Amino acid sequence: MWTLRKTANLLRARGKYHNALKASAGRLGNREGNATRSSFTGKSIEDDVVGLAERNGSIPARGISHCHCQYPKFAELGRWFASQAGSADNGASDAAENGFSELDAPADSTEDHADPYLSEAEVHTEEVHNASPLYKTVLNCNNKELFSSLERWLADGNVLTRGEVIVTFVQLRKRRMFRRLLKLSDWLEVKKTYKLTERDYSARLDLIARILGSLKAEKYFESIPLDMRGPRVYGSLLAYYSSANNVEKTEEIFKKIKGEGFALTAFYYNQLLLLYKRLNKKNIQVVLQRMEDDGVKPDITTYKILIDVKGRIGDIGGMEQVVENMISEDIELDSEIRALLARYYISAGLAEKAEVVVKELDNDSSKDKRSVLKMILPLYAALGKTNEVERIWKDLESFPTLFLDEYIAGVEAWGKLGHLEKAEITFEKLLNSGKVVSAKHYNALLNIYADHHLLLKGKELVKRMSDNGCEIDPPTWDALIRLHVNAGELEKAVSILCKACNQKQLRPKYRTLVTILEKYAERGDIANAEKIFDRVRQAGYTGSAGAFESLLQAYANAHVPAYGFRERMKADNIFTNGRLYNLLQQVDAFKNDTVREILD
Repeated sequence: MWTLRKTANLLRARGKYHNALKASAGRLGNREGNATRSSFTGKSIEDDVVGLAERNGSIPARGISHCHCQYPKFAELGRWFASQAGSADNGASDAAENGFSELDAPADSTEDHADPYLSEAEVHTEEVHNASPLYKTVLNCNNKELFSSLERWLADGNVLTRGEVIVTFVQLRKRRMFRRLLKLSDWLEVKKTYKLTERDYSARLDLIARILGSLKAEKYFESIPLDMRGPRVYGSLLAYYSSANNVEKTEEIFKKIKGEGFALTAFYYNQLLLLYKRLNKKNIQVVLQRMEDDGVKPDITTYKILIDVKGRIGDIGGMEQVVENMISEDIELDSEIRALLARYYISAGLAEKAEVVVKELDNDSSKDKRSVLKMILPLYAALGKTNEVERIWKDLESFPTLFLDEYIAGVEAWGKLGHLEKAEITFEKLLNSGKVVSAKHYNALLNIYADHHLLLKGKELVKRMSDNGCEIDPPTWDALIRLHVNAGELEKAVSILCKACNQKQLRPKYRTLVTILEKYAERGDIANAEKIFDRVRQAGYTGSAGAFESLLQAYANAHVPAYGFRERMKADNIFTNGRLYNLLQQVDAFKNDTVREILD
């Protein structure tokens, strides 16, 4: 376990860590400093505070300096965010979107909805959930067989209790088996074995929203008894709208929560932070302002979100400032935060700093060792530590049985190291484990094939996936598109993209779209580059400096002036960075060439 002193020394780059930082500085160059300056520098965002206040009336239209907070260290952090807000991230976050997939936060990170059943009063140990007959029954059958399997389970003399249901919900949520959970919830609705509580309604509302969408969720919400529409139910609705990037609905539900007089907790503000982390980082300070005004103490999830914001835009100094603030508030860094720090150190090219953090995690015996092993496996792979990956994988295989997500971690780690044969062997072990496999598990190997330009192998895997009854999901479509782009089949990739968007309501990943855009830019194909740029905007990735750079590169390579480009950038609040400035100068020169041609 890290002591506070060791953590503080580590993150202030002193002692042994200082040497690691110096060794990394040469490779990093000015990148970290530039990212820090370009991320949240420039004008104050008091205007954003005023604008948001005028829209919903929930906060006073005044700057953060006027606020009096009972949590002074957090207030200081809020002022610090405000002082650095302005020019947004302008491409640093694009880079994170574009090249961070192998190191993405785990599925149960801050991006996930809170579990309605998980509280300190209802924490169930590994031994309890492994011994749960209901959990085993639901886990070991497919969705089509679930109802009949549950009826047989009851016929065998098993008793359905609320405790069994809670164990099953908590554990299947951790595995992200939401469709299976919704089917179980449907069955429980029919059985009506016990009186439902607000938590039960909240859990079902969350599942309906996730799987069936907002209209079904709102209809179910209206059917919930009035005395059960408490803070947990509203919290589930808030979390859903936040995850769906619906600003209007998220703000509306937040306002209702305040209007109902529910006790305000960090959970509600965290949903706003998650929303604006994705859509408008300048409003993060607005949310921090709200927390201060309402006297709500931040929790560890709040800090995780702020660390993630800074890490994604490459502001390593800012990320460490958030951590130092946590330490000063005596909030202990858990394993998730340390893994998050390591991922962003790796992304920033600070391998030595990352390795120190990973080794601390590796040597920490006070936590659940198995979960830590799965956490550090991809980190060692990203650091290129083959021997460590082999050791960790051997430790995982020593357990009587492996979980599906552990198999996936192994496949991805071997793929990251370029050991394709070992990745394939691990994948075959997964298929032969007797566990129910979904598209998500095939996607792990498919992404590796895409990264290594193995078109034929990728196609064979997708056929095998289809033959085994797995439905092609949005991540599979994204992997297929990248597979064809990387193999040089650009037109086929675009065809797949169009079909997926039209038929499956797919929201393509940012890096998928930009990969196609960059290929058209290389060709100087302005017409198709503009079409893909429109797709980028339609998918909700507005304010992306990286996409503008790629589009402008198409004009540069075609030796054609880009009329009105600065106005387009201004409309999307894009600030001119070094690369954009150079490209603009380059294409502006073509205007003079055009005039000369006319005069000649």
